[in-house]
Amino acid sequence: MLKFPAKIRGLLRGYFLLAFSLIVSGCAAVSVTTPLSDTRAEGRDTFGLVYLTSGTFSRPHQIIGIVQMTQEGYRWLHENEVITEANPDSILYKVGAYVREKGAEGIQHLVVIDANPQTSGEKTAKQVITVIKVMDQVRRGEAPTALSEGTRTQYLVWGELVKFTN
Repeated sequence: MLKFPAKIRGLLRGYFLLAFSLIVSGCAAVSVTTPLSDTRAEGRDTFGLVYLTSGTFSRPHQIIGIVQMTQEGYRWLHENEVITEANPDSILYKVGAYVREKGAEGIQHLVVIDANPQTSGEKTAKQVITVIKVMDQVRRGEAPTALSEGTRTQYLVWGELVKFTN
């Protein structure tokens, strides 16, 4: 049996825990995004100051056009897109800001399709490679910059542009 100095055992234990937690979380993770706006189009759940819903707004509105676009994003650690109102790099924020410039206050019947989805095997393989890179960087005493790695994404976006009448 191999005997390692305490410092090396501590590093190996840390690598193992990091690798294990990333692999397990990758296998059990559910892709969750922030909720869309309420169909009443009230409150602060907006993206780029525009309300978004996959349904129909109950608040009185007029349809002023449609949006059909392709947007690129970034899936951090090959897992989740960072989608929040406060993140100008998120797909929904970009879409909201764009249609706001066109005069829309909301998008209903919103459809967002991943144009290049990853299989769970592809995602896990990329995550394992990232873990190996992080372990190597830490072993060399470097900052674990590989933790910022991810996957470029491309989404197709459709919806009806609305302007509220009240």
